[in-house]
Amino acid sequence: MKDAFDTQLQNNPDFPGLLTVIQGGAQGSGLPGSAEIRSLLHSLELAGGRIFLNPPAEAGLGTKNDGHNIYLDPNLLPPNATNAQLAAAAVAIDHELGHIIDGATHYQQAANPDEAAQRGLNSEGFADRDEYIAAKELGVPMDDPQLQSLIAGIDARDGGTSTDPNSQFSKDVVAAGANYASTDHPAPRP
Repeated sequence: MKDAFDTQLQNNPDFPGLLTVIQGGAQGSGLPGSAEIRSLLHSLELAGGRIFLNPPAEAGLGTKNDGHNIYLDPNLLPPNATNAQLAAAAVAIDHELGHIIDGATHYQQAANPDEAAQRGLNSEGFADRDEYIAAKELGVPMDDPQLQSLIAGIDARDGGTSTDPNSQFSKDVVAAGANYASTDHPAPRP
């Protein structure tokens, strides 16, 4: 799992803490870890993708991906990060992993612009699903509390989470995430 991260990120003083949050801490540490993130990181490694720390000049521009690699906003990994900050960074990484691994909808191969747009929105739905599961596993909030509330309602109604794309939970969250991404709503907290 460590190999999914670029050497510069591995050399960050808070990197061991980030790995501990993802993997889970020792018994009684209060760090449950995230099977969701570990699974997607493994898939990223198999695909040859990596996670990089953006340079300080790009701080505040958000975490993003290029379809193969993830670029972590350095603001999410501040010096002497707390476990909650490390978990928030892990959840942001998982959202981008969701785009690359689960939401790779190949919009470039769409037959027309409308289909490409819908594929892009579905990718957002997959990423939202994965972010929700990781945040729930780590016990931290999603970046957007309104979206988290929406997905929590689906979670309760559908009887739990699932990453199986054919599960009712996945279908409902992908559809809701796509709809949410295509409509106006309050901006996430800073």
